[in-house]
Amino acid sequence: MPTVAQARLSTIQRTIARWENEAVRPGERYQLLLARVYADQGGTTALGPGSDFDQLMTVFALYGIEAARMSELRNLVAGALTSGTSSTSAWT
Repeated sequence: MPTVAQARLSTIQRTIARWENEAVRPGERYQLLLARVYADQGGTTALGPGSDFDQLMTVFALYGIEAARMSELRNLVAGALTSGTSSTSAWT
């Protein structure tokens, strides 16, 4: 299975358009990638209330993504960003 990093930009753009227009929830690989991007605020980890990451988790809840999955995403992202592992290649 190809990774997100190997996808063409046009493919990623179409995927995002589907989420926005058809209310299709992102797959697990994209959930993790989005969580990672939204948690990093210019080199600072921001996971708390009011953060972009927190807003993303609100949207994920509206998509019906389970609380356990959102907790897993928070733990993965927090662990990676606080340990200095900035690469998502191992996840995607």
